[in-house]
Amino acid sequence: MTSNDDQPSEKTEPPRATDRLQQAIKSSASPLSEFAERSIQMSALGRAATASEKLRLDVERMIDPYRGLDWEPVFEKIQRIGLTYQQFAKSPEIVRIGAALEKLHDSPLMAAAQNVGLFAVNLQSRLAEFNPVLLEIAKAEHAIAGLVKLQTIGDLVRQPDSYSPGMVEAMRDELGDWRDPVQFSVDQAVLSREETYRDHGFDDELVEGEDESFVEIVDTTGIRQPAMILEDIFGTFAPVPLIGKLPDGDLSRQAYNWLFVLECGIRRLIAHVMEETFGPGWPRHRLPNRMYDTWLDKQQKAVKAGRRKGPLIDYADFTDYQKIIERRDNWKEVFSALWHRQEDVRESLQRLYWVRIETMHSRALLRQDILTVYIEGQRLLQSARKIWPGSFEG
Repeated sequence: MTSNDDQPSEKTEPPRATDRLQQAIKSSASPLSEFAERSIQMSALGRAATASEKLRLDVERMIDPYRGLDWEPVFEKIQRIGLTYQQFAKSPEIVRIGAALEKLHDSPLMAAAQNVGLFAVNLQSRLAEFNPVLLEIAKAEHAIAGLVKLQTIGDLVRQPDSYSPGMVEAMRDELGDWRDPVQFSVDQAVLSREETYRDHGFDDELVEGEDESFVEIVDTTGIRQPAMILEDIFGTFAPVPLIGKLPDGDLSRQAYNWLFVLECGIRRLIAHVMEETFGPGWPRHRLPNRMYDTWLDKQQKAVKAGRRKGPLIDYADFTDYQKIIERRDNWKEVFSALWHRQEDVRESLQRLYWVRIETMHSRALLRQDILTVYIEGQRLLQSARKIWPGSFEG
């Protein structure tokens, strides 16, 4: 028998009660969902057991108006969640994890998520998709924080304004500061490359955890996306010519493909906007010094070698894109409509070029490389969508 105190107030309108019940059900979708969402909001995972008890009472107060509806599985699930919280609350790792997430709560990444309304909706709902086993794999405080960060990044990079000031600050805080010119070395060793990421400020928490969990994490968080989402915008490209020479490892192989298609897309984006603005003869008049002659020479040598003649921009180096975009008149008349500041797109391209060097030599990629390809690739894709909201073939 439910006491009068437990009955909903007479002033409570059924639609509001329904909304509360639906929200309670949604938030109870999995232990990890409620665990992460409440721990961030409350800034202490040790209160998780108390939070789950409050959730249970809130739902029980709303039972009577909805008798006859088949909510029984929901209540059973809430009961199980409550028991799980109690176990978490007694774990010695809880205090350390709570401290890590409390620090995360005040980070530029979470500020960017809150600015676009993601924290209250997408973060909670998307965390529900995690396999609970991942929580066991990621029990260390850094891995838990990294898991939440990657989930938030996965949502943020698909926002229309992927280069807003808040987004730029958040990505710089997580991926490091790459605004200044970088001297890239082709033959850097793996350990040296990891140190370079660290020196720039790459967040090590993003790459914590076991190898087998990293694959599932980049998929579940939405970090890794199929290359077809690029081709939906830029059109279809030829297969990667070096596919047979790629190193073992599914993540590396897919990142190679993704970067190849992305680079083709960047070329097509530049060629499209420049030709729309200046006409088909734009390379002769709008390229930085000597770049036109360099492209033309490469094109002529390729044809003499028996290769099919491609568009002139197909003979561009990766570093040429930044120079074209940052040329003063090009930026003012064309590219300032796509990015807020030159340094923002420069930073993205320099991060990607650091990975591009490895693909030129068919070397296995670091986790930092893989995250960079997918995160920066999706941000650039959102810029392209400003011009091509649908499919573009040309």
